[in-house]
Amino acid sequence: MELKTKAHDEAHLHLGLAGRMDHAGVNLIRDELTDQLASCPSVLILDLGKVNFIVSAGLGLLLDIARKAEQQKVTFIVSNAQPMVAQSISIAQVDKIVPLAESNAAARKQAGL
Repeated sequence: MELKTKAHDEAHLHLGLAGRMDHAGVNLIRDELTDQLASCPSVLILDLGKVNFIVSAGLGLLLDIARKAEQQKVTFIVSNAQPMVAQSISIAQVDKIVPLAESNAAARKQAGL
């Protein structure tokens, strides 16, 4: 699993994930993602366009980041999820807590950027 910064300015941080959000992948990026959130301005967009697999550990990470973002008054949006990943997020009802945007442009619009 790999985490990359796609954009960062005074209003938002846009990160991209690539790989599998399985137990091993989540363990690789959990601390780095948490550190990135700590320095985030007011909006965090997490692009899952290159994530091809997600399990409960990945869903748990999304919920954990959502909770921490709420505590920091940061808007957290997941964007660009592939159909199978989006379906897993929806079936687990994580999308009730973590907003899903179909594209990065839709995420920026949803966040008011």
